[in-house]
Amino acid sequence: MTNGKSTLIAQARSVARGQQSPVDLLEETCETITRIQARLNAFTHIFEDEAFVRAKELASSAPAGPLRGVPIAIKELYDVAGAPTTGCCGAYMGRVATDDAAVVRRLREAGAIIVAKTNQHELACGGTGLVSSFGPVRNPWGDGRMPGGSSSGSGAAVGGGAVSFAMGSDSLGSIRHPSSWCGTTGLKTTYAAVSMQGAMPFIRSTDSAGPIAVSAEDCGLVHRVIADRAPPPPRPLHDLRVGIPDSFFTLCHPDVRARVEDSIAVFRDLGVNVQRVAGPSIDLSWAAVVMLLAEFGEEYQDLVGDDRVDPETAFLFGLPRAPLEDRRGTVDAARADWSRVMDEADVLLAPATPYAAPRVDATSIEVEGGELDARAGMARYSAPVNIAGFPALAFPVGFTPEGMPVGAQLIGTAHSEETLVALGSAYQRETDWHLRLPQ
Repeated sequence: MTNGKSTLIAQARSVARGQQSPVDLLEETCETITRIQARLNAFTHIFEDEAFVRAKELASSAPAGPLRGVPIAIKELYDVAGAPTTGCCGAYMGRVATDDAAVVRRLREAGAIIVAKTNQHELACGGTGLVSSFGPVRNPWGDGRMPGGSSSGSGAAVGGGAVSFAMGSDSLGSIRHPSSWCGTTGLKTTYAAVSMQGAMPFIRSTDSAGPIAVSAEDCGLVHRVIADRAPPPPRPLHDLRVGIPDSFFTLCHPDVRARVEDSIAVFRDLGVNVQRVAGPSIDLSWAAVVMLLAEFGEEYQDLVGDDRVDPETAFLFGLPRAPLEDRRGTVDAARADWSRVMDEADVLLAPATPYAAPRVDATSIEVEGGELDARAGMARYSAPVNIAGFPALAFPVGFTPEGMPVGAQLIGTAHSEETLVALGSAYQRETDWHLRLPQ
């Protein structure tokens, strides 16, 4: 392993200072995309010609915008004008967007160059990254390993060093799974803090837009660009109570527990006030998840019986749909439980996933106290945060003995993204896990 990743902020600074032109940076990016695409299948569409036209325009213009001249990628479910938006579902092949999604428009206004769209788990409703009409995404850290999903191509693209930032979305953990398994940093934003206009939905009650990038500082920069309003400033780190939730360490793989415990020690050395707390009820949050999954079937009723939909996705159409009043009651109970926990701590520090990236043929994973389904268990610690509507920052904290990345997550109260970014940045100044590239 080498310390080889270039951050989004470093690339933007290099262009702004005239140390590198947008054209030269784009040439390097396209070469890397070509090299990793054959191995990782991280992209669905590459806009090389359009990107070079834009790069040349930006090269001859005065510096403007915090992302000027930086090539970025967009998850397939977001509209990019003139390009297909399919959610990587065969039933929507050929559907072309006429306008940019809100986040794409804001990124362009900030000077970013859209170079590609990234592959994803079909209709964003899976955590493996293996189900897609464009073929499965592969993990840059290990042949035959799941990349995580649903923002699988975005995680693989950043984890493999092709781009420094790619847009993701997170409904039950879809930014944090690939961030954890591909060695990247990802920010699940506060529910409704960033517009989902022009994005294909999964669960409208939990869908959140956010970045997958190299560093926490990168994620903070992107959030300030795409958020509907300026986020509040960070709180002083020495004033924060960081809780370690016991409930988020149940059914946890020992390799993951060990690396997250290592990160706790780093935060303590930084002078952060770290304390143990009981944590929210995983079972209560998951009861709400099951209730809300009904929204997927209601959203895509036109696909019921369509054989172009993968059977793994079509299975969700058959889930029972509880009355709306029952759904609201279960979700409200889970959110009240989260409010209780956040009275005891300002931020929670926990594993992002219970286990590192499994092999693609794995069916179950042995963890402390039992086993988890290899294709669904990754959401055990992520989906509850979506029920709460809170932001969470996933970031690398080391590797397993087999060399697979391990991710932790910082969970905050609504609109505390800047505080999470400040905490994550403090950790990343003391470590280099986020900068490492696969051999």
